[in-house]
Amino acid sequence: MEDKSISFEEAMEKLDGAIRALEGGSLGLGAAMQTYEQAVKLLRFCHTTLESAERRVSVLLEGEDGGMVEAPFDTADET
Repeated sequence: MEDKSISFEEAMEKLDGAIRALEGGSLGLGAAMQTYEQAVKLLRFCHTTLESAERRVSVLLEGEDGGMVEAPFDTADET
Protein backbone atom coordinates (compact mmCIF):
# COMPACT_ATOMS: atom_id res chain seq x y z
CA MET A 1 0.00 0.00 0.00
CA GLU A 2 1.36 3.37 -0.90
CA ASP A 3 -0.58 5.46 1.62
CA LYS A 4 0.49 4.61 5.18
CA SER A 5 -2.05 7.05 6.66
CA ILE A 6 -5.07 5.12 5.39
CA SER A 7 -7.72 4.32 7.98
CA PHE A 8 -9.08 0.85 8.63
CA GLU A 9 -12.43 1.88 7.18
CA GLU A 10 -10.84 3.26 4.01
CA ALA A 11 -8.81 0.08 3.59
CA MET A 12 -11.97 -2.01 3.96
CA GLU A 13 -13.74 0.09 1.31
CA LYS A 14 -10.80 -0.29 -1.08
CA LEU A 15 -10.66 -4.02 -0.38
CA ASP A 16 -14.38 -4.32 -1.11
CA GLY A 17 -13.88 -2.46 -4.39
CA ALA A 18 -10.99 -4.71 -5.37
CA ILE A 19 -13.01 -7.83 -4.63
CA ARG A 20 -15.95 -6.53 -6.66
CA ALA A 21 -13.63 -5.73 -9.58
CA LEU A 22 -12.09 -9.19 -9.45
CA GLU A 23 -15.46 -10.89 -9.17
CA GLY A 24 -16.78 -8.83 -12.07
CA GLY A 25 -14.47 -10.68 -14.43
CA SER A 26 -13.96 -7.71 -16.73
CA LEU A 27 -10.31 -7.10 -15.83
CA GLY A 28 -7.54 -8.31 -18.07
CA LEU A 29 -4.90 -10.61 -16.61
CA GLY A 30 -2.42 -7.82 -15.85
CA ALA A 31 -5.02 -5.60 -14.21
CA ALA A 32 -6.45 -8.56 -12.30
CA MET A 33 -3.02 -9.49 -10.94
CA GLN A 34 -2.34 -5.90 -9.90
CA THR A 35 -5.76 -5.64 -8.25
CA TYR A 36 -5.21 -8.97 -6.49
CA GLU A 37 -1.80 -7.84 -5.16
CA GLN A 38 -3.33 -4.62 -3.85
CA ALA A 39 -6.17 -6.59 -2.24
CA VAL A 40 -3.67 -8.84 -0.45
CA LYS A 41 -1.82 -5.78 0.89
CA LEU A 42 -5.10 -4.25 2.07
CA LEU A 43 -6.13 -7.52 3.69
CA ARG A 44 -2.82 -7.74 5.56
CA PHE A 45 -3.18 -4.13 6.73
CA CYS A 46 -6.72 -4.79 7.98
CA HIS A 47 -5.67 -8.00 9.69
CA THR A 48 -2.75 -6.27 11.44
CA THR A 49 -4.99 -3.39 12.49
CA LEU A 50 -7.57 -5.79 13.93
CA GLU A 51 -4.88 -7.77 15.78
CA SER A 52 -3.60 -4.54 17.32
CA ALA A 53 -7.11 -3.56 18.40
CA GLU A 54 -7.62 -7.03 19.86
CA ARG A 55 -4.43 -6.70 21.91
CA ARG A 56 -5.58 -3.33 23.21
CA VAL A 57 -8.97 -4.71 24.21
CA SER A 58 -7.38 -7.70 25.91
CA VAL A 59 -5.77 -5.44 28.51
CA LEU A 60 -9.11 -5.53 30.26
CA LEU A 61 -8.81 -8.44 32.63
CA GLU A 62 -11.24 -9.93 35.06
CA GLY A 63 -10.52 -8.79 38.61
CA GLU A 64 -10.77 -10.79 41.81
CA ASP A 65 -14.30 -9.53 42.43
CA GLY A 66 -15.47 -10.66 38.98
CA GLY A 67 -15.47 -7.13 37.61
CA MET A 68 -13.29 -5.82 34.85
CA VAL A 69 -10.02 -4.10 35.71
CA GLU A 70 -7.70 -2.27 33.38
CA ALA A 71 -4.18 -3.62 33.05
CA PRO A 72 -1.22 -1.64 31.74
CA PHE A 73 -0.89 -1.75 27.98
CA ASP A 74 2.58 -2.21 26.53
CA THR A 75 2.67 -0.32 23.22
CA ALA A 76 6.08 -1.83 22.39
CA ASP A 77 4.23 -4.91 21.09
CA GLU A 78 2.43 -2.91 18.38
CA THR A 79 3.66 -3.21 14.82
